Amino acid sequence: MIYDIAIVGAGCAGMTAALYARRNNKSIVLFEASTFGGQISEAPLVENYPGIQKISGAEFSDQLLTQVTDFGAVVEPDTVINIVYENNIVNITTDFSKYNAKAIIIATGCKSRKLNLPNEEAYVGKGIGYCAICDGTFYSNKDVAVVGGGDSAFTEAIYLSGICSSVTLIHRRDEYRAEESLVKKAKAIKNIQYLTSSVVDSIVDDNKGNVKVLKIKNLSNNTCTELPTECLFISIGRIPQTQLVKDILPLDAEGFIAVNESCKTELPWLYVAGDCRKKAVRQLTTAMADGSVAALAACEYVDSLN
Repeated sequence: MIYDIAIVGAGCAGMTAALYARRNNKSIVLFEASTFGGQISEAPLVENYPGIQKISGAEFSDQLLTQVTDFGAVVEPDTVINIVYENNIVNITTDFSKYNAKAIIIATGCKSRKLNLPNEEAYVGKGIGYCAICDGTFYSNKDVAVVGGGDSAFTEAIYLSGICSSVTLIHRRDEYRAEESLVKKAKAIKNIQYLTSSVVDSIVDDNKGNVKVLKIKNLSNNTCTELPTECLFISIGRIPQTQLVKDILPLDAEGFIAVNESCKTELPWLYVAGDCRKKAVRQLTTAMADGSVAALAACEYVDSLN
């Protein structure tokens, strides 16, 4: 069988693409190598999706997957390891099989870099976060910390300073990689403090699994101090999952696919959606917007073949 459109990645961008393509009566195969829903599935609570007041990330992902399968998309829990375009057909090789399609959408997302602290995963949603815009309001009027020294860390610290009692920015070096204008703006805000030449060594919880204290190690003098905090936002970069297309599409210096808001590449049969794409904002809503844009563009291409 030759599918109209194959989609690699069943996060919110990929599943939205599948939904829109099926509504355009296109045959769809959707691949997911890991977790359906992607990063949002790990969120304990989602409160920033318009029209839904509160929902867990897992429930949101499950509902979206059910919607996609009810519309008739073929879902394959499999890893795509190679794509080759020959004779107007995309040949797709996975760990377990081979597939063919007329067009393909890459929606493989990205992963937040971890500090690899003991029990770090267990504290996610209980005092460890990777997105201040997503989770910052849960810690209104509380003391929080941000680790990182780049633009994203300073942007998150500035954002959090407006809703939290205090923000401590922790960086392992003496100098910051962030733009000078961001650093200057942050240093003018009174409730942002700074710890340089320092790293988070470990976490102390409240015996209920919630973060309460960070143990901070000073790399200059090898001393340790304790920093009470309700949440540690880790902002040390993201890892785009773009290995599949690194020899096919242009990537930026960080490895994100260099494609604009049209989600179209220079190859008419290949489209990109979601957090694997080079973009300024990575949110649930922007990923889903990408999915709809990429799907409609791919549908238009498939229609042109008939």
